[in-house]
Amino acid sequence: MLCSTLLAFLLAELLVRWLQPQALVVPWQDEISGITAPRPEVEGRHFVPGAFDVRISFNAQRFRGTVEYETQPPDDVLRVVALGDSFTFGYGADDHEAYPARLEGLLNARLLESQRYRRAEVINAGNGGTGTGEQALWFDIWVKKFHPHFVILGVTSNDLDDDMKRGLFYVGTEDKVRPRSLNETARADNHLRRVRRLANAVPGYRYLSQHAHLLALARNTVSHRLAAMRSTRTPSSVPGVRQNMGSPEQWQRIIAIFEGEIAWLNRRIKENGARLLVVFIPSREAVYPSNSPWKATVVRGSRLIRDALARVCKKQSIPYRDLTADVRVSAQSSSTALYYSGLDTHPTPDGYALIASRVSDLLPDEP
Repeated sequence: MLCSTLLAFLLAELLVRWLQPQALVVPWQDEISGITAPRPEVEGRHFVPGAFDVRISFNAQRFRGTVEYETQPPDDVLRVVALGDSFTFGYGADDHEAYPARLEGLLNARLLESQRYRRAEVINAGNGGTGTGEQALWFDIWVKKFHPHFVILGVTSNDLDDDMKRGLFYVGTEDKVRPRSLNETARADNHLRRVRRLANAVPGYRYLSQHAHLLALARNTVSHRLAAMRSTRTPSSVPGVRQNMGSPEQWQRIIAIFEGEIAWLNRRIKENGARLLVVFIPSREAVYPSNSPWKATVVRGSRLIRDALARVCKKQSIPYRDLTADVRVSAQSSSTALYYSGLDTHPTPDGYALIASRVSDLLPDEP
């Protein structure tokens, strides 16, 4: 019976690899008070069929990479934090190829002539699958304790969608945008937290997650259902928005909350003695010609977000740069692809290098 069971699993694994190969990744997601956070001290494989096979790691402080940071930077160190989703995290790149790591190298080259700073540190606090609201709370409950001089918020075309799913901010009295309580947020995460804890306790789970396509298919199915439960348990910040996404009033409400999240984050960063800078990082569909079924959604979302960023950054006096046109021009003249093809929409390592150089132009030499 045991041999028959093992044989059945082996055949099923081979069928999934042949018919529907899955993305494989070391289990890295955790949470703090319901806010998505990387697990500390994780290292392993991230594989997407037909696109890439890279290594990712997180230090004991939950940041990508192996370097550990003092909570207070030395006087001669310029510290920068990169906030954002998978485009900031460096989806599809090794640790040293993500844009924050590339940015650190560019800043260190620039600081050779500095009279004040000996070197730069760029902390990669990117969190894949999160929206701007969750990233703002991630900064407030964890990242700010490392006292950066600058915080770079990377915004992408799906941030409105991720914000809508979680509903972590709402419009309160006097039309002010506020975060929900962390207790309320944590309660919405109970099912996901429980399943994740059980899965990580299974012997061999970490290894199988990086190599078994059958397990990845099952895990992805369960994760999608738990994510849906997580969304419905968090009160929507826009009543009825999931049922009526085409309503102009609903979109105005979503945009207002998005702008409020950025203003709230800017206040928190200032209170921490740092400065916020914002960049919009385009998806592949906005850079290359594409027949992608979601291109229209990406284009619409990008336009709404870019317009909102221009408004709120001007109002809050936040330095802002939209990288779309620059990346598009560079893609036309580049001999190498700046984005992955197929179903993936993320930059390649060459794309992240370009993003780092453009972000570097936005950063001043002094806080």
